[in-house]
Amino acid sequence: MPSALIVGLSGQDGAYLARLLDARGVKVHGTVRGESVPAALGVLGITDAVTRHHLDVTTPDAVAALLDAAEPDFIYHLAGTQPHAEHPGTVASIDPWIAALKTHAPKTRLFVAVSAAAFGPGDTPAGETTLVQPADSHGAAHAAQLASVQRARADGLFAAAGLLFGHESRLAPPAALLQRIVRAALAASRDEPATLEIADLDASIDCGWAAEYVDAMLRALLAGTAADHVIATGRPLRIGDAIERAFGWFKRDWAPHVRIQAGAGPHWTRLGDPAQTQARIGWKATTYGDDLIEVLCEGAAAAIRG
Repeated sequence: MPSALIVGLSGQDGAYLARLLDARGVKVHGTVRGESVPAALGVLGITDAVTRHHLDVTTPDAVAALLDAAEPDFIYHLAGTQPHAEHPGTVASIDPWIAALKTHAPKTRLFVAVSAAAFGPGDTPAGETTLVQPADSHGAAHAAQLASVQRARADGLFAAAGLLFGHESRLAPPAALLQRIVRAALAASRDEPATLEIADLDASIDCGWAAEYVDAMLRALLAGTAADHVIATGRPLRIGDAIERAFGWFKRDWAPHVRIQAGAGPHWTRLGDPAQTQARIGWKATTYGDDLIEVLCEGAAAAIRG
């Protein structure tokens, strides 16, 4: 039985990836902080399917000890990745993992999730060969991660970066843009206070469904050749349309509940170009736009029903 280690098990991507790997017959290990069981595993019903490891020190020695314990064929490093520009998280360095793999497990395949914020804003869709020009410290940190992956690949490791554009699910953080929209619509439908602050209704985002995006991660490490992959829908979703669709799903008028933020900066709106990803590993997003909003609304309503 092949084995995989997910670094950053607690988030939406870690949980969905763990479920997918378990369904494929892969023994799943994952790193968590503290002693609690990640709630996302319980939501997906896979708590007992994952062996959890507590890793707070990311030195090469600590990583090497974890590699001895888990003996993974695949590592998916998802820690610290946050594709939503509104709430960037801490970027966990990949360098200790690369150092440990070089000396301890050079045949283990490594996937590193890199936020598309590394590209910076732009008017043209970003692909694998697009120049990386981060606009802030968060994007710069992810650009550094991408460079580390590319150096590791040049040194002979099977290392692949997933350049992740926005993707959400019922397990997404509360501050995620579409989650805020859907939860406001749900609250309005329950006659609860619901005020949604939005910077720009006409801005568009590239956002897909997280449950599909983890399939691209799996495929990246099953490919014959290590490469970087843009994981995106490649299709714009206008924020105003997303609001109208979500409130409409819950049969409420959105206008009384939306407030435009005066003086707010523009939303980061760059699209991804996933054509190369489809050509290389046969993956493309199929849930986006209205379908994505419907899936998120269904998930929110189901969570309330229990």
